[in-house]
Amino acid sequence: MEDTRRIVLIGKSGSGKSNLANTIFGDSVFNVNHSSDSKSNFSQAKTRVMNGLTLTLIDTPGIYNIDRTQEEIQREIFSCYIESSPGPHAFIFVLLVEKFTEQEQAIVDQIQRDFGDDVFRYTTVVFTHGDQLPETMKISEFVSQSNGLRDLVQKCGNRCYVIDNKYWNNTMLNEYRSNRFQIQQILHSIESTCRQNSNGYFVNEMLQQVEIDIQKEQDRIRKSGGRAAGESRDEAKQIVLQNYMKRQRKKRFLKYAIIVSGISVISYILMSKVVGFFMGTVASEGAPVGSEVLSSSVVEVVQDAVAPIKSALDYVIEIIEAVFNRRTRLQYNKTDAL
Repeated sequence: MEDTRRIVLIGKSGSGKSNLANTIFGDSVFNVNHSSDSKSNFSQAKTRVMNGLTLTLIDTPGIYNIDRTQEEIQREIFSCYIESSPGPHAFIFVLLVEKFTEQEQAIVDQIQRDFGDDVFRYTTVVFTHGDQLPETMKISEFVSQSNGLRDLVQKCGNRCYVIDNKYWNNTMLNEYRSNRFQIQQILHSIESTCRQNSNGYFVNEMLQQVEIDIQKEQDRIRKSGGRAAGESRDEAKQIVLQNYMKRQRKKRFLKYAIIVSGISVISYILMSKVVGFFMGTVASEGAPVGSEVLSSSVVEVVQDAVAPIKSALDYVIEIIEAVFNRRTRLQYNKTDAL
């Protein structure tokens, strides 16, 4: 049986992920960022030995904040994959004890799209700010009051717990409203989840590719410098992330180059169309045209000219991205063959 557990904490900024990680470790290991602006951060991993078990927690920087672009989300997921490679044994979805809104439901849907349906087999839901619960209420009762929460927790095998990093640290009178008790339950739940999944970890195609890339870089580093395994793997992770960022910049440059070229083409065609329209109008009518009628006609000309060009540009961008992704996969396969 593997004596290592890799656990990814996901949730929007401000939900208490870093505080929860520190509570699990019993120490201030992760920096707590109270600002919702965490765009510049990547996932961070910290490891501690607890009760003979090597526990690695991966804190993600608000992957699913509403102000994130799809490109930023994918970048953060890739960073999370690198830190949790070859795969996380469990996910902790961190939520506040508050009303479950459409925003939270959108995050759940996005997680399912990004990681796949299997992710919920490995997920435990943990609520923070537990002191918001009425004195005698347990978290299961709170969950039962919302259809969205109830559906989410059921997908996660009814694994849900609650902590409060402000008021429950030294609670002795009420065992349930105690971080020590809740953390024990969370860790026990994760161990149970691992057993249910045959002590395996979550994996998908992207995670498999990330691990292949890390091992390749690790082998190259070992051969060139003779570093220890741990050092070479950490360095390999950084190189794989840097290579990913370079590929993203190339894709972004190509997209912008196409857009700029398209704008130039559109400008030329529009100018030709509008000039031709005016010349045709004057030649056919031989008299001034009403400004409102003329404006409406010009708009129609512009729309007719732009629509097919925009569709063509979108199609070209899709083709280039597909070719770029296929070329990247072929490079990986050639390296494998060598």
